[in-house]
Amino acid sequence: MKRWLTSMLLVVLFAAICPASETEFRKLSVKDYRDKMKAGWVGQIVGVSWGGPTEFKWKDAIIPEDKMPVWKPEMINHAFAQDDLYVEMTFLRTLEQYGIDAPIRQAGIDFANSEYALWCANRAGRNNLRSGIAPPDSGHPKFNRCPNDIDYQIEADYSGLIAPGLPNEVIALGNKFGRLMNYSDGIYGGMFVGGMYAEAFFTNDVFQIIDAGLACIPAESQYAEMVRDMVTWYRENPNDWQACWEKCQKKYRENPEYQKCSNGGIDVKINGAYILMGLLYGKGDLDQTIVISTRCGMDSDCNPSNSAGVLFTTIGYSKLPARFNTGLDETQKFSHTNYNFPELLDVCEKLARQYVLRNGGKIETDANGEEYFLIPVVKPTPPELELSWAPGPIAESRFTDAENAQIQFRYFHLENIQQGIDMFYPGWKIFNCGADMEPGIEERYQGKKNVLKTHPLDQKTPCTLSRNVKIEKDRKTTLHLSVAAHPKYDWELVVRVNGSEHYKRVITSTPEKPWWNLSVDLSQYDGSTILLELENRPNGWMCECGYWSQIELTTEPILHAIWSQREGTPPPPGTVIRQSFKWPTVFLGSPSLEILSDGTYVATHDWFGKDSGGQHTSVYQSTDAGKTWRQVGEFRKQNSGSLFRLGDVLYSIGFCKPGIAGMSNECIGIRKSTDGGRTWTEPLDTKTGLICSDDTYYADPVPVLVYNGRVWWQVDLSHPKKGVSWPWFETKVISAPVDSDLLDASNWTHSNAVKWVADKRGRGWLEGNVLADPQGNLKLLMRVEGRGIYVARLHLSADGTQLSFDPEKDILDFPGGGSKFCIRYDAVSKKYWGLTNWIQPGQRGCRTTVALVCSDDLEQWEIRSIIYQLPITFGNGNGLQYCDWQIDGDDLVFVCRVGWFGVNFHDSNYITFDRVPHFRERTRKDDAKPFPVHPL
Repeated sequence: MKRWLTSMLLVVLFAAICPASETEFRKLSVKDYRDKMKAGWVGQIVGVSWGGPTEFKWKDAIIPEDKMPVWKPEMINHAFAQDDLYVEMTFLRTLEQYGIDAPIRQAGIDFANSEYALWCANRAGRNNLRSGIAPPDSGHPKFNRCPNDIDYQIEADYSGLIAPGLPNEVIALGNKFGRLMNYSDGIYGGMFVGGMYAEAFFTNDVFQIIDAGLACIPAESQYAEMVRDMVTWYRENPNDWQACWEKCQKKYRENPEYQKCSNGGIDVKINGAYILMGLLYGKGDLDQTIVISTRCGMDSDCNPSNSAGVLFTTIGYSKLPARFNTGLDETQKFSHTNYNFPELLDVCEKLARQYVLRNGGKIETDANGEEYFLIPVVKPTPPELELSWAPGPIAESRFTDAENAQIQFRYFHLENIQQGIDMFYPGWKIFNCGADMEPGIEERYQGKKNVLKTHPLDQKTPCTLSRNVKIEKDRKTTLHLSVAAHPKYDWELVVRVNGSEHYKRVITSTPEKPWWNLSVDLSQYDGSTILLELENRPNGWMCECGYWSQIELTTEPILHAIWSQREGTPPPPGTVIRQSFKWPTVFLGSPSLEILSDGTYVATHDWFGKDSGGQHTSVYQSTDAGKTWRQVGEFRKQNSGSLFRLGDVLYSIGFCKPGIAGMSNECIGIRKSTDGGRTWTEPLDTKTGLICSDDTYYADPVPVLVYNGRVWWQVDLSHPKKGVSWPWFETKVISAPVDSDLLDASNWTHSNAVKWVADKRGRGWLEGNVLADPQGNLKLLMRVEGRGIYVARLHLSADGTQLSFDPEKDILDFPGGGSKFCIRYDAVSKKYWGLTNWIQPGQRGCRTTVALVCSDDLEQWEIRSIIYQLPITFGNGNGLQYCDWQIDGDDLVFVCRVGWFGVNFHDSNYITFDRVPHFRERTRKDDAKPFPVHPL
């Protein structure tokens, strides 16, 4: 009996030591792993770069063959700023810093702290995290209305690339990172893609690769059904991908059963189908795989990125054609990440080693010193089925106070929207805000930051913002609002004072004009305290949310009858932007004007005079087409600036003395503002805006020309000489590419400097306008100091380096050429227009007439109309001068430096604004009548 028990014990012990079947391993050299993993990343880069120009331009439509971009090897460096890549690198960074067992809550904190722009499920999930909703609830349909969006599918490539042959790690990574923003099919799409990558290290059989991905997700899911459909439809008709596309469209776009919890064209199933379309019908051809996935449309840069990444992995980087594996800038960091390309590969290899060992694999070294992964063959265990339209219970997961303290950016949902208002719009209280369309504080919306998003409570009850406001007596109080609507929809803005309607407007938004900048005058309530209410009122009950980027009250002195320092004088023409109240020792000069893309007018001017405090410039805005103005900014150590904008970025380029140690010259500096002129960069060196500092420069606000992909501007060099009367300037032109960093002096090209040639028709030149003539040749028209009837024309080479002048041919007749003038080209009339100080026959004052002039060719000029004029016999006490203008529709709008019954015409005490309606139609019959004033 004892002998039998001993024998049985030995059998059991032997069975425990020696299992019935040995674990099966797949062998992959570390060298081959890295080569294939590298190819997987390059495939993503190529796919997203190639498809990028087509993204969402074709929705529910196949991209025509002739609209498909042509691949060029240099395009490989277009992907560094793509969210298709840098989001998944955030996940890699979490794993690198906190280990492969990093908790999901840490993953959520890291994702919440990302600073890149996001959309759809990614944005909703990150907003949830920032508002304190911890994962997995951040991706749950209760809190996230985009659970089945494409987002994690776009970003899941990393999971298979760091877990070769390890599908359960791919699934675990999906449950960790995919749940930050997605649910159900939204996660399964990423697990499927990751599973395909994990298998692509071992086979190039597309069906085996697809089966491996399919084994990672619930078989009953709609996503798995889509995968099976794609394989079936391919096998039925393997040579007509467009017929397969039609079947996808009919079932997965037009059948409501497959649109549940769908967000339209970014649904994960239809875009996942397009990944498979490329892999199946591309039949192993690199180009065709990308082209087909792209031409399917919708998110047509993400889908070829996934399909190319999988296919390239099967091949390996070293075997890719040269057009795909050369030219990549391996020093450049991917946007918002810690990684350049070699560093990215290193962290992936580091993580792959850990995953292989954690799963019972081995890393062995052969006699030649080459390392190999021995990766166990395991059966995937897919997650249990979840349905976004019938979700399971939430986890009631919230970040602790300590965890919230680690989150740098906070988001405010409806549940904590008042906290956000207190932070960004202090003093206002919100009432009756409905839950539709996820109201809260948006970090960014349509170019604005920290935007309040509201929604009416129901079809009859507006959402209301309110506060009590004391309106100061004898001051102008203005409510400034910047508001927008959901694209293609509208809502009604109502401003109420003490319960009564004071102002009302329907708010609509277009891509060209997303924001409305509105000014509401409250001065009639001066001396009283009012209840001020702003209503987001429903107007049709379709996408009624209101967006608010500015809610601001300003007060300023009311300029009663202080138009002059002498009694009995009328106000100057136009609307006063600024008056000098320290006349006669402080004066205002050098006005410039620009119109922002949202219709806001921005004006600047500088200060001069013995008590002006040195070089500085004031900045003003008007949000009501010039009717009212308010100062919004100021900068010092720079004046005589010319305003111009490129897109939504505003620049001022002008005369500066930065006060840098060792810097004695007068320089040219450029500043940049991204908030409409409120704040500006500071030119401290040649990398931050000090672009001309090698000589002694002088400048005035002459027009900036944007032409032929470059910015062009004229500057003067000040070289006074004994015995030579003013002006003593040389002139040159500087230019820079519009897509370069304009604050970097190295990006600016300088022409040669040209001296004035002694001529009886003038004493010198200054303040030129760079223009392109009708043949596209660059010209420079210079003010000629003297009789006031000439300009000098200089010729500029196309590359901006050579400036030439022939005094025999290039001094032209021009009405008002003796004072600063402003000329611009109008594409509507195909004419050149200018505002000048034309000196009429018999006129005593040289700057008492402002004339509108025009030309077809920059040579022959016509006086079209007189805009301002004082009596011809009026003296030199007043000046209407230095006009800078822009075109606003049919009107010409301008700012003017005005000396008005002051010391003299030059020492101006006003900056004004005015408008010339229908300027193209004006004739001499429309001449302004002389102001009814008399010499004092």
